[in-house]
Amino acid sequence: MSETMQKLSEITIDELKEVYFGDIKYPVGGTQGPRIQRGIQFFHLLSGQVTFEIEEFEIHLNPGDFCVLLPGRHEFHRFSQTEESVHTWCQLDFYGNTDHLRLQLEPVPPKVEANSDIIRYMDLGLSLTRSPELDTHDALLELGKSLLRYYINYAFRLASPDEAKPPLPRSVLLACDFISRNITQPLTLPVIADAAHVSVNHLIHLFRTHLSITPMRYLWRIRCERATVILGNTNNIPIAHIAEQMGFSSPYHFSRVFKQNFGISPLQFRKQKEHRHQRED
Repeated sequence: MSETMQKLSEITIDELKEVYFGDIKYPVGGTQGPRIQRGIQFFHLLSGQVTFEIEEFEIHLNPGDFCVLLPGRHEFHRFSQTEESVHTWCQLDFYGNTDHLRLQLEPVPPKVEANSDIIRYMDLGLSLTRSPELDTHDALLELGKSLLRYYINYAFRLASPDEAKPPLPRSVLLACDFISRNITQPLTLPVIADAAHVSVNHLIHLFRTHLSITPMRYLWRIRCERATVILGNTNNIPIAHIAEQMGFSSPYHFSRVFKQNFGISPLQFRKQKEHRHQRED
């Protein structure tokens, strides 16, 4: 491990106060700022373009780019002059002064190409932020910490040419984002392909090449992952209701697909979580 990575691995983020996720669309020629970044923000551009003017330097993002903005810096955001720009974001806010965090994180590369893991982080974060059934504050705090540490390791790995992976195509990013936004709707492959602006066969090829999974299996896996959040944090919501809420045709369908992804049934998963929580208490 390099000296820089060793120092970064020692960063403590116990003073984290709140984590939340969101998405937004900016019109042609849209701007934001000037402002001072109050915490750490992750920024995933899905369409359009954006340039961050940050004190003495600029960061330019194209679709698929994922960026970290550090606290205490003066920023101005300029979006595409020719098309709408859509992005998702994750905000980490802290108690007290954040100067030490900015100094510790300055060696981290500020921009990477989003991969499937980052997309899943953002997807789960959006789901937790929008969840009306649960108190997700603590879960979001842990997710924010995990995303920060993942980003640090991923950004440095990409800085090494021998280990770099090709970026995800824009069509895959659009498809994943569309699935995330419409996870409870009765999605079909042609509908997803249309949202990604490619043919069905080409979308299947892209998903198999870059994510090693078909678009529909990705959809069902994401639905199951979202279901684990509810299963693991509640015991009073019927499994049949969770199945319906997550877009499954029946509790049997939910149980079958869930077991394919996690090796156990939803009921077994809930019981294991309950047992683990009891031991921790």
